[in-house]
Amino acid sequence: MQKKIIVTFIFSAGILLLLAAAAKIFSSYGTSKILNSADPLFHVSYRFIFRAVALLEVGVAGICFCAKNINWRVGSIAFMATDFALYRLGLYWMGFRGGCSCLGNLTDALHIPPALADRGMEVVLGYLLAGSFGAWFWLWRQSNGAQGRMRNETQLGTGNAAPGNGTGLGA
Repeated sequence: MQKKIIVTFIFSAGILLLLAAAAKIFSSYGTSKILNSADPLFHVSYRFIFRAVALLEVGVAGICFCAKNINWRVGSIAFMATDFALYRLGLYWMGFRGGCSCLGNLTDALHIPPALADRGMEVVLGYLLAGSFGAWFWLWRQSNGAQGRMRNETQLGTGNAAPGNGTGLGA
C-alpha cells in the first residue's frame, strides 16, 4: 500500500462520514415516531443519537481533511469505525434483529428499502474498518520496518546498519 492510496482512502472516508452525518442531521429533524423512541442499546432517543453521532462524524471528517499527521487521520477513522462495529455487535448480542437506523428516515425519502440501506452501511463500515486498520498497519510497518531491519542486521553482524553509504563499511 502506497502513501498516495492511504491519502485517497482518508479523503474518501471523510466524504463518506460527511454524507452519513448529513443523512443523520436530515433525519433527526424529521417527524418519524421512531425518532422519539429509545435506542435499544443506549436508552436515549434516536433523535439525540443521530445528532450526537453526526457531530462526531463531522469531527472525524474534519480531522481527515485538516490534520497534518497521517497517523492521527487514520487512527480517527479506525476509532470511529470500531465504535460503529461495537455498536452493531452490541445490538446483535442484545438480540436486536432490526436493521441499523443509521440513515434514519432518509431511506424513506429516497425510496430505498431499509434492508438495502442496512447492507450498504455494512459495506461502508467494512470499508472504513479494513481501510483504516490496513493503512495503520502499513504505516506502522513503514516506520518500524527500517528500524527493525537495522536492529536485526546489527545483531547478526552483517554490518549493513553501519552509518555512511549503506555498504556496511562506514563513511
